[in-house]
Amino acid sequence: MRVCILNEFFFPDMMGGTGMVLSDLARLLHDRHGVRVDVWTSGNSYRGGEESYPPFEDWNGIQIRRLRIRPVERSRTRERMVVNLWFALKVMLRLILRHPYDCVLVSTAPPSLPLAAWFLRKVFGIPYLYVIYDLEPDRAVALQVASAQNRFVRIAKVLQRAWLKGAARVVAIGRCMRDHLVEQYGLEPDSVHVLEIGANPEAISPRPRDNAVRRRFAPEGGFLVVNSGNFARYHDFDAVLDAAKELRDKAPDVRFLLVGNGVKEQHVRERVRNERIDNVTVEQFLPAEEYVDLLAAADVCLVTLEQGMVGLCVPSKFYSILSAGRPTLAMMDERCEVARVIREEDCGEVVPPASASGLAETILRLRNEPERLSAMGANARRALEERFSYEAVAERLYRILALEARVPSVELPRAAL
Repeated sequence: MRVCILNEFFFPDMMGGTGMVLSDLARLLHDRHGVRVDVWTSGNSYRGGEESYPPFEDWNGIQIRRLRIRPVERSRTRERMVVNLWFALKVMLRLILRHPYDCVLVSTAPPSLPLAAWFLRKVFGIPYLYVIYDLEPDRAVALQVASAQNRFVRIAKVLQRAWLKGAARVVAIGRCMRDHLVEQYGLEPDSVHVLEIGANPEAISPRPRDNAVRRRFAPEGGFLVVNSGNFARYHDFDAVLDAAKELRDKAPDVRFLLVGNGVKEQHVRERVRNERIDNVTVEQFLPAEEYVDLLAAADVCLVTLEQGMVGLCVPSKFYSILSAGRPTLAMMDERCEVARVIREEDCGEVVPPASASGLAETILRLRNEPERLSAMGANARRALEERFSYEAVAERLYRILALEARVPSVELPRAAL
């Protein structure tokens, strides 16, 4: 089977982010299932750095081709739309000359990239799997970044429907996303498969809580609440800061560590400074080698989603938290995939979205339940190993690909539907 993967980012030597998840899956498809994998991606850095990547790389049998496109800040929406469309057209032109594939796997990074896969199917009959990481324009409308009546949003909705309908299979990263696709786009339930993002249990494993990261950010001990990841529009930081203010005098031993960057970073920093929320520390991303210790240092890890985001995205950092064997405190709608897994596996607590008081009360309760925290952490690691390891996810992806490539003697178990 020969498969072509299309994604904006693809870095074999890094972890975290959708592109790096695909690199791990590509590695396993190639090494364990004998799939020939070609990758078409950009040469840009996921974190927006100045790294330089070669236009071609043979990654132990996986052919990676990188196209040069101009990096644009995420906040410059219109400019990014133009650049992303140009990237999709460049990929499409390259694939016209190179199309001996059994299947194409394309993601929503960037949102215009499925145009290339859709064109290949229309012209050459090559089926494609459409992997939905972040669903646009639905997410932009839900976040009120764009109006549903905007001309470009309506055009994007029509294109999204065409790309979804044209896919041989649609792959959603959560059950809530599958339900949204079926309800809002009229897809047949059997054509939408759930494939969780997962994590690498070898790269991220449980470690002692007392480490250099904890000593740096909580030198006096106490209860450490950690949020690590992008400060994105769809994450609710205001409720977190309100909960921190409520706990500032009530429980001075509770500290919040918010690590990352993004469009909300400046707002968070200004609130912490102006309102003197001195039990909150805001830091840029730590070096990659300290990430596992950052998770290990936490008594509990935060995952938040704004209201109205059910089915539109699934925070990938949740699976890293599971792999680290730490409990998750999720502030989101109970229909979200993260909340569902927490309920099923008893690996954390769920607080209603935007509920600062509920978050503060839950933190106070968990602070006094060390045995409960330990049990939820153990459940988290077990769930990762049994359900969400990269090996398990790659196995399910291979079976979905094999259905379209018509590999003999491969049947998709009902559990993967």
